[in-house]
Order: sequence, then structure tokens, then C-alpha cells
Amino acid sequence: MDKNVDKKAIAGVSLVEIMISLVLVAFALIAITTVFPNMMRHRKGIYEAEQANIIAMEALEFLQGYDCSDIASGYDAGFQAKYVNSPIDMGSAVYTVSRTGLLTPPLSGHPSVVTCGSDINTVEVYVKWTKSGKEHTIIVTGALR
Repeated sequence: MDKNVDKKAIAGVSLVEIMISLVLVAFALIAITTVFPNMMRHRKGIYEAEQANIIAMEALEFLQGYDCSDIASGYDAGFQAKYVNSPIDMGSAVYTVSRTGLLTPPLSGHPSVVTCGSDINTVEVYVKWTKSGKEHTIIVTGALR
């Protein structure tokens, strides 16, 4: 029994089509593999910023043990010794801590004094670190008694 089979009906995938699909898959794999190192660098940056925020909050809690007038006049030697005069090495970065009134020069757009005597007494804590040659800063503002 003979069947009439059209040659076009039995056509398969050509070698050219296979090569084109392999090139497309290769481009997709290259694009995916370039994303992962950038993602790891970004994750490390988030980790460093979170560490800086934790250090700033801890320094702010330490300052809340002082009277506002003592901080404004510079009588916070415990804070100076623990944070300002000794950088904090966390392995991935070295953090330096300062507060308002201690920055030389102060950051633009930020007051350089501790506000005391009003209804709300405030102080800003600055944590700086360097990553890839670029300086980063976290600023945390808190209330004092």
C-alpha cells in the first residue's frame, strides 16, 4: 500500500535553525550571568547601610543618657571616647561616627548645632564609611531629654 507523502510534510529542523537557537540561548545565559555579580554588590551595599543605621541608632541611644545642655556644650566625653575618637571596623567597612556640632566642615543643608531649650531637643548622629572609593553617610535624628 503506497501512501502519497509530500516531501514538505516530512521536513525536520535544519542545522541552521539549531545553530540560531543555540546562539540565542548563549546570549540569554551571558545576560543572566552578568546580573549576579551586580546583585551581590548591591546586597553588600544594603548590608553596609543597615550596619551604619544600627551604629547610628546605638550612638543616639548613648547620647540620650546625657542632658541636652551637656551635649551642646561638648561635655559628652563618654560619647567622644566610644564613638568619635575610635572608628568602628565591621569587617566589610570601617565606620566613623560624629554628631552635630562636631563635623568639620558640617554637611551642607544640615545644622551644625544641637537644639536645646525648645519643646523638642534634637541631635543628629552621622555615620560615614567608604565603599569603592565613594563616601557614604547615614544621618539619624533623635530627641533628647
